[in-house]
Amino acid sequence: MRKLVQAVDDLERGVSADRNYTVERAARDFLTQLEKRGRAPSTMGAYWGLVRRHVVPQLGHMRVRDLTADHVEAWLHDRA
Repeated sequence: MRKLVQAVDDLERGVSADRNYTVERAARDFLTQLEKRGRAPSTMGAYWGLVRRHVVPQLGHMRVRDLTADHVEAWLHDRA
């Protein structure tokens, strides 16, 4: 029962039920949704480039479930 409650909570927060869902997959899914909503091709090209250059190399391998504010803060600090 506890696992079911956790799965429902995760889905309500937008976290994939797939325990191996990575930051890279989440970023790609997010950008794919933006494309479907009609963002300009030039905007999407810029977003895809930023994700490939900056997000995927440092955070892409991490599971979304394991990502913390400390990880993001360290990543941002490295980018500054």
